[in-house]
Amino acid sequence: IRKFAKKRFDLGALAANGAMSAQVQRILEIASRCRLNVVISGGTGSGKTSLAVKIRDRVGEDRCLLIAQDSYYKDGSTLSPAAQAAINYDHPDAFDNSLLVQDLRDLKSGRPVPCLTYDHASYSRRVPPQTPIRKYIRSSITSQNT
Repeated sequence: IRKFAKKRFDLGALAANGAMSAQVQRILEIASRCRLNVVISGGTGSGKTSLAVKIRDRVGEDRCLLIAQDSYYKDGSTLSPAAQAAINYDHPDAFDNSLLVQDLRDLKSGRPVPCLTYDHASYSRRVPPQTPIRKYIRSSITSQNT
């Protein structure tokens, strides 16, 4: 179990010290304005998605929206095969954070957003057929269905 410092963390200071990018800072600021957010982080293959699905199943799909950052990898479909093979999915630059920020803003404003998934075979984001459009749920837990 991790012990947290008694001193409050300031997102601006964390971004200024290089602990996160300015885009991640904006994502967290938007998310923190929601009623309840559960942020799950960890290394590759650590079980983040499995835990999120378990939480959603426990809380109920009607009260929980899972937003997986993995759905927001940058499109690499136009890159050469060598450049595609060199993509580091663990690096912060692999994500289209501006799209994630916009989707969070749209959800917060009550506007629907497509339920994205990233297709590693084609190196692109897509909206699977018959996938519901996510809507922000103001009175319950917010998190994305992937």
